[in-house]
Amino acid sequence: MKRKQKRKGDTNQSSAASAYKRGEYLYFEKGDPDTALKYFIKAAKAGCAKAYGEIGIILHREKNEPDEAEEWFIKAERSNSLFPAARYEYGMLHYLSKDDWETGLKYLLESADQGFELAYGDIGSIVYMYKEKIDEAEEWFKKAEQSDCLLAPAAYYYGLLLWLGKDKWEDSFKYFKKSAEEGFEPAYGQLGTILYLEKFDIDEAERWFEKAEKADCLDAPQAHDYGMLLIEERGETEKGKKYLKIAEEDGYF
Repeated sequence: MKRKQKRKGDTNQSSAASAYKRGEYLYFEKGDPDTALKYFIKAAKAGCAKAYGEIGIILHREKNEPDEAEEWFIKAERSNSLFPAARYEYGMLHYLSKDDWETGLKYLLESADQGFELAYGDIGSIVYMYKEKIDEAEEWFKKAEQSDCLLAPAAYYYGLLLWLGKDKWEDSFKYFKKSAEEGFEPAYGQLGTILYLEKFDIDEAERWFEKAEKADCLDAPQAHDYGMLLIEERGETEKGKKYLKIAEEDGYF
């Protein structure tokens, strides 16, 4: 009896599936995006449409190549294979790399609707900063926290919302601290300010102001607060005046 010959299409599908699974293993289990990318590209060339989104994710997140990543996201969307994590990453590409928060928000909302919890905090950040809808943003931040996926940037913006929008400095301090301790540099100076103005913890405030300056993210209001701390609490008038001048030159009076 003659053995059935495998059809070319069957071989391609098997090759595509094998390459895709290998890419998944290398990326998610071994933390090797470079080699994983090679396998995802191999899978894509063999007809695995799901690989398109994975390629886009790695190119944007790991390689910082937004234009090339977008080409793959578009291919994924056209083939109806833009899965929730890829949809999220495509939204972040529009938001962070193309400075297009409206399109970014569209994809993030679609991703969230499909159950991708990581999108919740970023939606909250955009809704707060650009749409200026305090209550709606807070709902998204709460959803992110309840899902244990409130990342450092979103925690920072949630802290801003609570402090500036809700006048709840004690609650906001918790989120600024979380964000800063997780390495989100814009939170450093904000944490210094709240420690100085509200908690009156001078040593800790000074430590965070110094970290903000080293990270080159000490903005004008924070420079002013740092200057006042140095003058009023440390007696370092000349050094304090330097920061007051920086704040004034940046338009903060």
